[in-house]
Amino acid sequence: MKKLACLILPLLLSPLLSSAQDVKPSAVMDTYRHWIKPGHTAAFNKALLAHIKQFHNGEWKWRVYDVLTGPDGGALQITEGPHTWTEYERRGDLGEKHMLDYEKNILPHVEKTSPESYVTFKPEYSTTAVGNFSAKASISHLYIKPGQMPAYLEGLKTIKPVWEKLGLNIVVYTAFQSGEPQVILVNRLKEGFKDFEPDGTTFREAYDAVNGAGSYAKRMEDQARQVDRVVGEIIAFRPEFSAK
Repeated sequence: MKKLACLILPLLLSPLLSSAQDVKPSAVMDTYRHWIKPGHTAAFNKALLAHIKQFHNGEWKWRVYDVLTGPDGGALQITEGPHTWTEYERRGDLGEKHMLDYEKNILPHVEKTSPESYVTFKPEYSTTAVGNFSAKASISHLYIKPGQMPAYLEGLKTIKPVWEKLGLNIVVYTAFQSGEPQVILVNRLKEGFKDFEPDGTTFREAYDAVNGAGSYAKRMEDQARQVDRVVGEIIAFRPEFSAK
């Protein structure tokens, strides 16, 4: 069964535990998107809520978002995780009863579904914990040119302290065997759209202050060589669909 899926530089997903023996070896999110058939929204919402309450209110809890902007604007995003790869493999499809409910009650209202995507949390480049969610987030999907992933990730080491200086909650993921190689930068908006208001310090100014005069221009030149294209979007959490 399908389960899941700003500003480019100043840019979603259980908190990191303190003791080393409790830290999971990987934190992977599983995400995909549904487009609802015209006229089926109410029926879909009812079926989805019932499904979540019955099957996704514990370890395999879902988080549901509206995709507000970008090429997928109008879709509904379903996100599961974070879990380890071992946990995903052990879980399987949650059983026949689960699958029958999903296929009988939800899918008849769905016009189309995106491919499923697995993304891996990269704590070394992020400024906040994977589980520090927010009501709204901006996302930049950076599609990396062949052979350029190591160089792009290395460049993120110069960007992380800038995000920290600006007080941004940024989560960094890489896509794993889920289509084109990409890095996903998620800006967890602390105060919603208010975070987009100018505060007097531009990202360029902050970058040069942290990394030296002229460093921002150099970073943009490097990124132009490393990144094929960027797709941006904004998502908003749907709390009514979240299991308690």
